[in-house]
Amino acid sequence: MTPASVSAEPRVADTHDIPERELQVVQALHQHRVDGIILAPSTTSSERSVTYLRENKIPAVLVDRLVSAEFDQVGVYNAESVERLVDHLVGLGHRRIGMVPGQPGFATTLERIAGYRSAVARHGIDAEDDLIAPGSIDIDSAADSAEGLMRVAHRPTAILAGNNLATIGVMRGLRRGGFAVPRDVALVGFDDFDWADSFEPRLTVVAQPCLDIGRVAANLLLERIKDPDKPPSTTRLQTSLIVRDSCGSHLQRPASPNRDRNP
Repeated sequence: MTPASVSAEPRVADTHDIPERELQVVQALHQHRVDGIILAPSTTSSERSVTYLRENKIPAVLVDRLVSAEFDQVGVYNAESVERLVDHLVGLGHRRIGMVPGQPGFATTLERIAGYRSAVARHGIDAEDDLIAPGSIDIDSAADSAEGLMRVAHRPTAILAGNNLATIGVMRGLRRGGFAVPRDVALVGFDDFDWADSFEPRLTVVAQPCLDIGRVAANLLLERIKDPDKPPSTTRLQTSLIVRDSCGSHLQRPASPNRDRNP
């Protein structure tokens, strides 16, 4: 997208997180002679857009998914934020904590899984493979993953969702399986969103400073346009833990017909 202070009208495009679409968008923006591009790259395995930016010397800032230190980048401390969520759950007595990550292959997903593994290891909890669901590409796949987690032999007492779509999907999957939050399983999520405070129960999350990320990215791009040869920088911002009702006040494991059918 083009900064408004450089060109008269910013251009905004949605890549739908599809690498091929992403490259087409970057090329189209370049052909329209934009002054610079702020890009949320898709999977780390698809570097065509980043390579195109580099080879054509287009001023660019990468946001959210920090995949190349050759560019200015801005995002959050993903691993540390997930560790805070795990710490919160462990503090409530949970020892079986499942995770439904976000989109497979995304830098954010990989960092958040690493944070989960680090936190459970620090607390002496086994990060068993059956507690980490396959990455979820949308709400439906996250719902399926949540149902799968609740079918394992020793199912989790808490689930950590890797992004807002995963959180919504997990809620859907749990309700579809007859489980209630937080009565049967606690739930925490990565990303706050408009409805998180309106869900029943209200959701405990880590919130990203989205406005600050946008401001930092825009300023970095303006600086890059003015000085193309300055060393690139990576900026990570802190998230905020927002504690609401979706974990209850302590570990809750009452007898339930829903759980009895899945020993």
